[in-house]
Amino acid sequence: VKARMKNYRASDKVVWWGFSSTAANVDVLEGFLGKAGARTMFNVKVHRAVDVSTFSAIAAEHERLLLPGSTFIVKSVMNPAPNMEIVQLEEDHKSPPLLMGFTFGGNGGKRPAEGEAQGASASKVAKSGAGGAAGAKRPAEGEAQGAATPKKPKPNAVAVDAAAKQMEKHAKMLAAEQAKAAKEKEKAAKEKEKQAKAQAAEEAKVAKEKEKQAKAQAAEEAKAAKEKEKQAKAQAAEVAKAAKEKEKAAKEKEKQAKAQASEEAKVAKEKEKQAKAQAAEEAKAAKEKEKQAKAQAAEVAKAAKEKEKAAKEADKRAKMMMAEQVKAAKEKEKAAKEKEKAAKEKEKEAKAKVKEAEKAAKDAMKKAKEQEAIAKAALKEAQKAKAVNKP
Repeated sequence: VKARMKNYRASDKVVWWGFSSTAANVDVLEGFLGKAGARTMFNVKVHRAVDVSTFSAIAAEHERLLLPGSTFIVKSVMNPAPNMEIVQLEEDHKSPPLLMGFTFGGNGGKRPAEGEAQGASASKVAKSGAGGAAGAKRPAEGEAQGAATPKKPKPNAVAVDAAAKQMEKHAKMLAAEQAKAAKEKEKAAKEKEKQAKAQAAEEAKVAKEKEKQAKAQAAEEAKAAKEKEKQAKAQAAEVAKAAKEKEKAAKEKEKQAKAQASEEAKVAKEKEKQAKAQAAEEAKAAKEKEKQAKAQAAEVAKAAKEKEKAAKEADKRAKMMMAEQVKAAKEKEKAAKEKEKAAKEKEKEAKAKVKEAEKAAKDAMKKAKEQEAIAKAALKEAQKAKAVNKP
């Protein structure tokens, strides 16, 4: 059935008033149930059913026809998957037939063997449980059904009336049984209610006793808590006293640290003063050396100029004597040139010495600046230490 049949419960007795078509094989049901949505499959164990596969358009379905008025007992209900329910039914063969004057047709009026038709009711896919009649699939109108198929007898009015009375009697019996079961359930419910009330009273009594014990325990715990609070306060006073002692010792240490920092700052200043004096002395010495180097370079340059002047005088005299002593003049000129060359070499050496003196002076100045930077850094550190130790 493509719906959830929630009115089926275990041990219930149900009656199907319409013709119900079933299949002997479970795999036939896939086309009826589908694979999604709300659906219910009935697994039915029957004792009275008719094999109509001979007359069916699809013989492979092994169709069995259940008679109207068939009574079943619900054995169990399970949910193997979401939105799917399987109801297991068994025909109540002890119940009297509710449809009178009916034979099993081609079966010669005999009942089939027990358990012959088992499967899921295909008629329940559309109409079961509401008096619908879902019969077996029949051949097309006018199609030959076989010479061996006997004609069904027409029920007379007496048989129909008797069947109706039998059905009414069975319905009354079923209603009486259901009313009796309802009264028994109501009686059991009242008994359960009585037991529940007694149990609730007992539980209330136990709860009061527990509440009394809990109050006594709470009072005891409150007393213990007060005692603990008293001890905690005494302990806190001891801790506070120890903390004050520690604070006093810390202040003394801080005072000592400040005095030490002040002393270190004083030493750092003295060192800075000495470093500055040393740097000034070194700068003065460097300047003196630079002055001496410059004076020496000036002397060398002056000597070179004087030599150059003498060379020029000699050259002049040589030229005046050239007419008379050409050969001697040339030789003297050669000698003068050599002297000039030597003078230039000396001048070059003098310039190199001047450059070296200037470089030495610059290095001395650089060293003096580095000493001054070190002194400033030391002073800064001392000031920083003094700022940290300042209260």
